[in-house]
Amino acid sequence: METFWKKSGDDEESDSRNARGAIIPSGSLPTITTTITTTAIEGNSALAPRQTATETACNNSPALCDRSYANVTHMGAHGSAFLRDASTNDSIAGNQHFNATAALDAGLRLLQVQVHHSSSSDDDDGGAAAAASSVLELCHTACWLLDAGPLSDWLARIRAWMDDHPDEVVTLLIVNSDGASAAEFGAVFEDAGIDGYGYAPSTTTSEWPTLRDMIAANKRLVTFIAPLTTTTPPDTATHPYLLSEFDHVFETAYEVTAPTSETGFNCTVDRPSSSLSAQAAISEAGFLPLLNHFAYRRLAADVLIPDVDGAAAVNSPADGVVGALGRHAQICSEEWGGVAPTFVLVDFWEQGPSVDTADAMNAVVAPVGRVNSTAASTSTTGDDNDGSTGDDDTGAGTGTGTGGSTASILYLPVLLADPGASPTQHRRTKVVAMAASHYTTVATPERCYADFCLIPVGTAHASVAEEVAEVQKLLKASGLTYTMHSAGTTVEGSWDDVMKVIGQAHSVVHAKGVVRVQSSMRVGTRTDKKQTAQDKVKRVEDLLAKDSS
Repeated sequence: METFWKKSGDDEESDSRNARGAIIPSGSLPTITTTITTTAIEGNSALAPRQTATETACNNSPALCDRSYANVTHMGAHGSAFLRDASTNDSIAGNQHFNATAALDAGLRLLQVQVHHSSSSDDDDGGAAAAASSVLELCHTACWLLDAGPLSDWLARIRAWMDDHPDEVVTLLIVNSDGASAAEFGAVFEDAGIDGYGYAPSTTTSEWPTLRDMIAANKRLVTFIAPLTTTTPPDTATHPYLLSEFDHVFETAYEVTAPTSETGFNCTVDRPSSSLSAQAAISEAGFLPLLNHFAYRRLAADVLIPDVDGAAAVNSPADGVVGALGRHAQICSEEWGGVAPTFVLVDFWEQGPSVDTADAMNAVVAPVGRVNSTAASTSTTGDDNDGSTGDDDTGAGTGTGTGGSTASILYLPVLLADPGASPTQHRRTKVVAMAASHYTTVATPERCYADFCLIPVGTAHASVAEEVAEVQKLLKASGLTYTMHSAGTTVEGSWDDVMKVIGQAHSVVHAKGVVRVQSSMRVGTRTDKKQTAQDKVKRVEDLLAKDSS
């Protein structure tokens, strides 16, 4: 049986200039000319053509050149900057084994990241005060957890890749965690030199150009930001290429922990909140559908990590296997009236490999200019900073069981710095981590990970201040350099010395029946607004003074 894939809003009679394109049956590709002319581009005043040029492919295939942007499935790397490789000590918080430019080389054309103000990701308030004194940083949930460096540096690497690949259209999806303004993002894009590639549609409902037209005009970068905060008057007029995601795109659900369940991955509109069905959002409101297809492992009630062990099955192009990417895409296309997803986000993209599903949806049978994802999985790619080798670690979560129904997950961040070393800012924020296989045992250095410490312990009988005070006593006795502040305690020292203190701290907090040493060893909770930061630190100091008197 022949499968017909149709993208959002397609009309069967539309021609190659129609932004929505036509239904493309498998094995029946249109004839493509290979010369771009300098004639005017009809129906899209946002684009102006550049010089005549000859091309062999658009986004790795001549078959895609005369498809509209909305009529192409763009495979994407979820958390593309947050790596689980040697550069992060195989962080169990990482979403990818290989960096963003490696993903682009392998054929992915959508890169998703999360951005915080560097001074506020570990602070309860953030806001304008933080924005005034910080940079936009690529951080996974919080900068203490996984920090991939400044957004400007990452964008500069994407720009360099686009400079070297003039026939490729790239899409960015930025999660704006701290509500940075369009002006802030615009300044960073300009600093990175990538703003010139930005495509700006005339309206939120305008027809999308073909890839060929975008390449001809050299407006090859589409950037969605969620949420996008604007000023009064709107600063989006100054940076029209920065698009509010949920004015254009809807997403399916994204916190899936049971991918093989029939209800694990679905096709309904999860964001933005809407009374419209997915099919109506596409056909009536002109939304582009984004398929979230990545799974999590649940370590505790509120602790989820990317499921690296199941990535190969989850990213499989098989269309007959529950939980597989191929099946999810096929089912959604059927539910959406024959419209395939415009965007797909996956973790550990080389598994599957995920790009095979995009090729099937795009009816691409012979991609060109692409680095085979199998080759990429054995190459030296590292992170976007130091090029270290990416290891396919499938056991980072092994042996981290809670050891009992009363156990909880603890986070104990420290800073590991070699004497005399001067790490970069985002390296300084990284933490040493380890996991105890049972809450009655002392953790050992062999159980360490890069970004946080999973320490299961018993039922609580002590306040958070008492927890921190006990750890402070150990640090003082250790002779290591440490600084207590409202956001936590920073510890500096050699690997062995730091690991020894963590082991001792684990023994002490377990002996006192403490349930948690919170992510940054804060005193109080995020919702406790009656205590100031100084109050919290003073409470610990008072306990220490009382104990020594």
